[in-house]
Amino acid sequence: MSADDLAAASTIEVEQRPFAEDQLVFTWTVTNDPDDREARDRVRDQALLILQAAKLSGLSYGSVLLIANAAVRDTGGRKSVVTAVRAKYTRELVQATDFTKVAPNTIFKLPDDKPAEIDPHFA
Repeated sequence: MSADDLAAASTIEVEQRPFAEDQLVFTWTVTNDPDDREARDRVRDQALLILQAAKLSGLSYGSVLLIANAAVRDTGGRKSVVTAVRAKYTRELVQATDFTKVAPNTIFKLPDDKPAEIDPHFA
């Protein structure tokens, strides 16, 4: 992975949406390298860290929405960017969960509002 890929993958945007009960939205890029073999596991590790940070933030929010983007290879082998994961967690779930004890491979099974949307490359 190049330095540019690492820089992009380390960038996260945080937004709070007043019109959605002060929902916290975390959007980030997991990887810009479609051949990154660690991206599938990394997105799960990152989600755990973000949810733990949201829990400890002291902010008032109704839910937490995670949106992770990533570069993949399409069926023709070309690089394209997809939403790797979109997962929403209610405040109640976030506050009641000790994310330091959640197995990374189960993090996208926890959403209690609706199932997480996971791109097949990251399923």
